[in-house]
Amino acid sequence: MTDKVDCRTPNPDRPGVTRIPKWKYEVVRSVVLGALSDAGGDGLTLADLRDDLRARMGADDLSLLGSLGWHITTVTPSLEVLEEISRVKNSSPQRVILR
Repeated sequence: MTDKVDCRTPNPDRPGVTRIPKWKYEVVRSVVLGALSDAGGDGLTLADLRDDLRARMGADDLSLLGSLGWHITTVTPSLEVLEEISRVKNSSPQRVILR
């Protein structure tokens, strides 16, 4: 049986948990945190984050991962709940930064 990680969202209107394999969570988490660290204080838009992750990840990880966009929208809110990243308020398009 594969170890799973419970991904939560900071949105109180969306209770519940999405469970994903731990290795997928760890790959996406590591690359997200690395990309945001390299981006500095301005962070990245979600579109830029997706593009950056695609460039940073190997073809093997990308093919095993499945939908990169889905994993970003699942893992990044979980990282917000864990207070590792945060959204930049009133940014358009939406940006995320390291905390």
